[in-house]
Amino acid sequence: MRCVLGLILLIIGTGLSARAVEILKSPDALLWKQDLLQGSVWVRNAKKYTLNTPYGSVQANRGDFYIHYEPQKVTVVNNLGRLQVHLKDGRIVEVPPGFEMWFSEIQEDKKNRMGVIRPVNTQEYIVNLGKIWTGSLASFKKEMLEMEESWGDRTRLASRYYKSLVEREIASVEKEKQEQDEIKRKEQERREANRRLLFHKAFER
Repeated sequence: MRCVLGLILLIIGTGLSARAVEILKSPDALLWKQDLLQGSVWVRNAKKYTLNTPYGSVQANRGDFYIHYEPQKVTVVNNLGRLQVHLKDGRIVEVPPGFEMWFSEIQEDKKNRMGVIRPVNTQEYIVNLGKIWTGSLASFKKEMLEMEESWGDRTRLASRYYKSLVEREIASVEKEKQEQDEIKRKEQERREANRRLLFHKAFER
């Protein structure tokens, strides 16, 4: 396993409030301050950290995440803690620990292209993390086991998540229907009012 040293310590704040964010980079990574321009980074000990991409920003709170940026596509995995993706179109997507999603450029409908949030393929993911790990093999194995255990039953979590998505979609459709019904009702009232007005005017002559 090839380990590439790409460790950056970013000190945020001063004095007792200082917090260290550890970032492991792939050999091809291009990172300018908090803007990812290319490659992969693994952000660790992110008590509060934002990483920007051309298609949106990733915001972690007391977390640990991995992000890979390739031409026209960004993939992010939440290892631990709270992780939100703030898309350029204004939408905010929360990614649970043990899950991943991808997002891309804004389309003609003025919304970012994005994939469905799904459980991480653990075997493939561990290989990707191993390529940029800087410690010993033993410590890497220990950390991967602890991380996977912290994810719990992702199948059950995924089921609850997709159910929630369906319920929100149904609620959205119902709300839209109610709004359309209200528009139709007001339009009908307007037509009735105009009809009555014309009727009265006709008899007043």
